[in-house]
Amino acid sequence: MDNPFPADRLRITAIMLLLIIGINALAAGYGFMADPSGAGLGITTDYLRHSPFSNFFIPGIVLFAMIGMLSFLAAIIVILRERHYQDLIFLQGMILVAWIIIQMILVRDINLLHIACLVIGYALTRLGREMTMSLGSGG
Repeated sequence: MDNPFPADRLRITAIMLLLIIGINALAAGYGFMADPSGAGLGITTDYLRHSPFSNFFIPGIVLFAMIGMLSFLAAIIVILRERHYQDLIFLQGMILVAWIIIQMILVRDINLLHIACLVIGYALTRLGREMTMSLGSGG
């Protein structure tokens, strides 16, 4: 019986999602580091009033590095089909989900971007798990 989602389609989907998240996280993270007031991205520090942060600099660093850079690194590893790349897809999905949940708790807000990122994070975890199950952990 043919698999309706062959490994290459799953891998390409994961690469696309990692690149979408990576590009957005690098841009937003850089924007927050360059202008910690958030004004450059159309947000004010009032959004952080319930969080431990007075401006967006530290969240910008975390967003840039943990979501942006790691998503690009993961995409490169997946493109190269390095060993255990499917585990990295799963891990980056978990990091994204954790980041968004922590962010929603700290800012006490849920918006469409949060939901979209949660869906993408969940999709990455499912893709990584499905690929692990179908390919084995050796890649």
